[in-house]
Amino acid sequence: MSNLKADFELKPNAEYKKTAREIAKIVYKGDKFMRYISLCDFAAIVTGMIFITLLCVKFYINDLGCLLEDYGFESAAILPYLAWIGAFLTVLYATGLRPWLLIRAMLSKANYSEFGQKSVILEDEFFVQKSKFGEGRYRYGIISDARYVGEFVVVIIANSMFCAVPREAFADGGAEFLSEIKKRAKLDAQNQI
Repeated sequence: MSNLKADFELKPNAEYKKTAREIAKIVYKGDKFMRYISLCDFAAIVTGMIFITLLCVKFYINDLGCLLEDYGFESAAILPYLAWIGAFLTVLYATGLRPWLLIRAMLSKANYSEFGQKSVILEDEFFVQKSKFGEGRYRYGIISDARYVGEFVVVIIANSMFCAVPREAFADGGAEFLSEIKKRAKLDAQNQI
């Protein structure tokens, strides 16, 4: 029972920031909303590229430029090329740059000011986190994941918040705490994000 409670102190060091980056990646990749956004981006980009391709095939690239010039657009012969380049850059943005930007935004919103003495307790119905700012009580049903990340035992709450506890705060390195919180939150290997 003593391994179900831990008193510890968080310090703003490089290891904690590295752990926060890893947690942001876990949360970003596991969030269903973000997966839906990526799927919609991919579908829209592919549809746009197919539309541009069909437009170019129907009018041929030179004929499309002539057609646009007939409507008053000067130097429009390069427009199909620009559309393809734009679609390719959009794919690069949606698959590479935006995930990186979102992780950076999540890290900038993280509350790094709440360092100092903390404690966590596994009660019958709640996971309790106490600090100098107050107490947070979370029902086990909203815990989306619990795992080791580096030298921390991390509990991810509602796919957006997290609590990182140093493994050294537990006598057994957090093994009993981790297995108990997984059991109470009904997390199994297939249910984790």
